[in-house]
Amino acid sequence: MKKILKLIPLVLLAVTLNSCDEDLASGATDTVGFEDSTADVGVNVGEETEEVIFVYTGNVTSGDRTFSVSVDAEATTADPTAYDVPSQVVIPGGTNVGELPVFLRDINLGDGVSIVLNLASEGSTVLLQDTITINVTQV
Repeated sequence: MKKILKLIPLVLLAVTLNSCDEDLASGATDTVGFEDSTADVGVNVGEETEEVIFVYTGNVTSGDRTFSVSVDAEATTADPTAYDVPSQVVIPGGTNVGELPVFLRDINLGDGVSIVLNLASEGSTVLLQDTITINVTQV
């Protein structure tokens, strides 16, 4: 019984010292990407609509992380005046999800109109090459 009582503090000490640090180690890689590869959005006639696109990372860190967002002009068929897309998305510290608000307007919307967004990393420790196609229709 005395041996067990002596082992309990050692086990507790080992558990305490082996903390679960969520920050990435130096040189470690992370992944980031859009929640889905496509999104279907309806825009009411004469109105503006906000569509929130979720961006996820594979790990949680204590600091904010910023990723570049760009519109693929060659693949996008929507009129450039029909949408506004921020150039960056921030994944806040303490979480692995960020929100990218995309604003869509009823301007020259026809059948098969889409916006293609690319996600890019500023750092070399993140693995990504992600794209989302937002299919826009007039409702």
